[in-house]
Amino acid sequence: MSILRFWEGVPAPGIHPFVRLVMGNESADLDSMLSALLHAFCLSRSSPVPVVPVFLLPRHEIQLRKDALFIFDRFRVPIDKVWCVEELASVSPDSFDLVLVDHNRMAESVKHLESRVVEIVDHHVDEGLFSPITGTKRNICYGVGSCVTLVAEQLAEECKHVLEDPVVCSMILSTIVIDTNGLDSSKKVFSERDVNQIRRVEAFCPEDIRFGGDIQKLYQFIVELRTDVFQFSSEEILKRDCKSGRENGVSFTIAAVSVSLQSLLAHRADFCKAVEDWAQDFDLGCVMTAFNGEDESFHRQILLHSRSDALLLRFVDEIRKLDFKTKEFGFEPLLLPEFSPHPKFLLFSQTNTKASRKQVMPAIAAIASNL
Repeated sequence: MSILRFWEGVPAPGIHPFVRLVMGNESADLDSMLSALLHAFCLSRSSPVPVVPVFLLPRHEIQLRKDALFIFDRFRVPIDKVWCVEELASVSPDSFDLVLVDHNRMAESVKHLESRVVEIVDHHVDEGLFSPITGTKRNICYGVGSCVTLVAEQLAEECKHVLEDPVVCSMILSTIVIDTNGLDSSKKVFSERDVNQIRRVEAFCPEDIRFGGDIQKLYQFIVELRTDVFQFSSEEILKRDCKSGRENGVSFTIAAVSVSLQSLLAHRADFCKAVEDWAQDFDLGCVMTAFNGEDESFHRQILLHSRSDALLLRFVDEIRKLDFKTKEFGFEPLLLPEFSPHPKFLLFSQTNTKASRKQVMPAIAAIASNL
């Protein structure tokens, strides 16, 4: 069966008494979405039950992922067949088991499904959960830039012909390129395994995707799709790439945004109010920005917000102690006059621009667990 036919044939909820779900993480970025789509196909070739890819977001929020939508539209991927949170909520947990891709800690909204997990494929820090899952069923490789790299490696072992399909190769190439910042080691951590998968698939991609083999041109093209955020409301900007967690009773949420804090406030006068509303159900809200400045140099910033002044100051104190000890982030106080009327916001620039949310979120979780 071709991969496109597999996607077109994904069953609706309730048709089969038992299915295997392959679910990406709650940020539902291109890496997470494509990992679910590709790994579901890979598993379907030997699974005794139907395999279903799942995007962990409300269906109407797919429209916020402009880079993913471009890729899926360009190659006619029938994402209307993919399950989202609506379909997931409509079936009994007893009617499926669960494969996690692009995460190894489940979002709060689906933690009640932890007992259904049977396999993990991920490139984040292994948090030591799901200890019964071992061996080949626990493919967690921190330091790899893209989860799609791990999925592509498995495809190469089990159904190599798929990696000669221009549709599959183009999506793999686009995803790894964006997740490794165009193979720019000054901006992101990635590995030789990412490079190897790019080299494997790029020859099979059409010219308008390859950009003549110029990785940076492809990266810039996708970045422009991802950074065109001001077509969205402030609320949508915060929701379009967001992850949350809870440790020791302390809840937190982290949004990744691809423009500067200054630009956000300049274009959206209600941005600070939107942050307060977005984070109101959490003890800590965090906005991480990553962008190119006017001189084209790469920058990262972080905004922390809490309704509790005491908790906010405690978090800041602990994260600065951690940073002083490990030198992992390079947080420096950031004074922006635009934010001065908002005392419940604390801002920092991040001099270690390689440290993305993949590194910051575990640190915040560790601090929360000790508060």
